Formats: sequence, C-alpha cells, structure tokens
Amino acid sequence: MAVSGFYQVLRFVKIGPMYRKPVVFDDTVYFLPCRSQDEADFVHELVQSKPYCQLLHSMIFVAEKRPVTAEVLRRISLERVADELGPGDRYATFMRRKSEPQMQLALGL
Repeated sequence: MAVSGFYQVLRFVKIGPMYRKPVVFDDTVYFLPCRSQDEADFVHELVQSKPYCQLLHSMIFVAEKRPVTAEVLRRISLERVADELGPGDRYATFMRRKSEPQMQLALGL
C-alpha cells in the first residue's frame, strides 16, 4: 500500500512486485508492506474507508508542499479503524502473521 506525500488529492494504491521483483520507492512515497494480497485488500479497505479518510483530512493541510507526512500517517491507528468498521478480527489475524519470524531472521542472516 503506498501514497504520495506531495499531492493534495490522496490516493492509496496497492502495489505489488513487478516482473517478480520488489518495487522500490523514493522519499516522496509512504508505504506499508503487506504479506499477502488478502492483507493488501484489507488494508486498502481500511485506508479508503470514510472514518479513515475523514480523520486523515482533518489532520493535513493541503496548502503545504507535502501535506501527507509519516508522522500524520502514524497517528492513525488502523486497528481502531478496523474496530470502527467491524472487521477487527481480520485485523488481529493479519497482525499475528506479522509477528511470525521472516525467513532472513529465521536463518540468522
């Protein structure tokens, strides 16, 4: 899931690998990695939801050069948005998966 920090019209986009390789962003894009298409779809539902959008728009100033910042994005709890929308159990499921060790960490690399 990615969003540009420069545009006044916010558009969260699901971005997957291209040609089976990871996509690399520059410092003008904020992103949240997802482990599966299901998780990306779920996060996309959250960030496109009315409660999330209303809260985000109340926290940004569109006249600024970079209206969206990492600080603003961190202040919004996706868990609370999920609770507000009702699929809180799905959020918990995806968070449990994130606590599982990744291959590189498991191998001690």
